[in-house]
This record gives sequence, structure tokens and C-alpha cells, in this order.
Amino acid sequence: MLNLPKSRSLRVSLCGEYVNHFQGQESGLQYFHRLFCYDSTCPVCNSKGGMIHKRRKLLIRERIKKSYGVLDDLALGKFVFTLPSEIRSELLSRDDLNAFIRLVRGVMKSFYPDRLICYSVHLFGDRDLIFKPHINAYVIERLAVAGGCKMKLEADALAAVKSAYLLSLNHAGYDIAGVVVNYKFTLKASQFFHGIKYLSRPCPDYNILMKLADENPSLYDFLISDEMKGFQFIRYSRGSVAPNQYKAGKGGVLVKMEKLVFKGREKFNHKIFIDEWRVYERIEVLPGVFCCRSGGFTPKDKVFLKEHGLLDDLLIHK
Repeated sequence: MLNLPKSRSLRVSLCGEYVNHFQGQESGLQYFHRLFCYDSTCPVCNSKGGMIHKRRKLLIRERIKKSYGVLDDLALGKFVFTLPSEIRSELLSRDDLNAFIRLVRGVMKSFYPDRLICYSVHLFGDRDLIFKPHINAYVIERLAVAGGCKMKLEADALAAVKSAYLLSLNHAGYDIAGVVVNYKFTLKASQFFHGIKYLSRPCPDYNILMKLADENPSLYDFLISDEMKGFQFIRYSRGSVAPNQYKAGKGGVLVKMEKLVFKGREKFNHKIFIDEWRVYERIEVLPGVFCCRSGGFTPKDKVFLKEHGLLDDLLIHK
């Protein structure tokens, strides 16, 4: 691993090698928590579909459920705020990236004051290694509301968003004449969940970082630096959501882990996990946390997990 302190390299090298074993006090179920490092330089954690991606998806899902209840019948209004190429290099600092996020949040709040908006910072596009900081701002909308829900934006409405964005950038000291703000929307459930998956993906992911280590070492060093440690790539709007957006139901149960008894820590070995525990059926109830029962689950177990929001028919982890 390039340019990493020994302690960080060691943590990455041990990623997933150990597991904490717990038993549920109420259900008697066994829980195995594999200890992943969640480091940006880890090929396991920082890949698409890896541990960082899984955790982000879970947190976004829980945040949406808290404000909207059940996850069906929801749509996304997807804005992408880009920057002209001539000023992108000015965002090569944590403070400037944070200021960029605050600026976009201020713009969106004026147009959607009573909706939950999920923001994600992507530092690269989908096709190259050029530093292109942009913000995805996803507005959550309930489709089945009184009076209907209009997802399509008229040209003048999108122009108003662009105008407010440009004005905010000018006030922040950026001397630019125009901006690009793209907008799309979802209507189908599959599109909604794909949108959450895209929003939460790590960018840069492990593959991008490794290519940068060879092709752009200075940018690589910035991205893995102490300055960027703990940077929040996912943010949310503040304020309450309109009451008509909430829909109660079984699919809106928030995750609530039962009380656990710690049984010990051991080195993870998949063969032992299967043979000694006879774990032929297991469910990843949380990122890196696997639930099982020796000999297999009972119908009662699955009801219990569903009541605690740990068994999701929508399979958002995948």
C-alpha cells in the first residue's frame, strides 16, 4: 500500500480476519460481526458493493424510513450540480468541499423546504480519472398524495434552480458566467432503489484510487490524507418533512438490534463457520453482521427479525 502509515496498513491487512460472536438475549439467535476496516484504501471495503457502500445504503434507507415510513411508493427527483472545469482545482481542500456542499444545500432548501434531500459528493465522473467534484441532490417524494405528485420539472423551474446556483457561486467569489445542473426523476420502485445505490456508491472507490496512485500521485495523496479522514461524503437536509409524505406500514420498521451477549472474538474461518456451527443458512442483517441459528432458522426467527427491521424483503443490501 502506497504512502500509508504502518498502523493504517496493518488495519487494512487485517480487514475481515476476525469476528466478534454475540448471542441475542431475547431470540437466542447467534450473531457474527466480521471486523472490517472501512478504509478508503481497502479493496474489500471501498469497492462498489463493499462495506462502505453497504453501510451508506443502510443509513440512507433508515433516514428515509424515519421521515417517510414505508419505502414503497417513493420517487427521487435527482439533481446533479456540476462545476466548470476552470474552478474545479479550487476545491482540493476539505474546507472548500464543505463550503461547496453548504452552498448547494442552501440552494435546494429554498426550493424544497419540506422534503428530505440526500446529498452525496462524487469527486469523479463515471468514465475517467479527471477530478470533477459534483453533488448529487436527491429529493425524496411520496407519489400517492392528495392532489398528485408532479415529478417532471418545467424548463422555467429548472432554470430558476440554475440561476440560484450561479448566483450563489458568484457570491462565494467564483467568477463564472454559467453552470450546468442536470435533472432526472424516478417513478418505478426499481429505479428508486437503483438511485439510492448510485447515490451511496464510493467515489473515488478503490480502483480509482489505485489508478491515481500511478497516474496522479499528488491527487492520490490528498484523497488519502489526514485532512480527508472522516470526510462525510453523504449529507442530509435539515428540517421537518411535510406530514402528507409519511405512510405507516410494516415496511417502515426502523432497524432495532436486540440486546446482545458477547461470546468472544475469534479468527474468521469460513470452513469452521460452516462445519462447527452447522450454519447452512445465514442472513446479513446489517453490513458485516450475520445472523444464524445452528441447524437453520425457524419461522419464528424470521418473524422476529422482520419485526426488528433486520429482515428486509426489498433486499436493499444487494
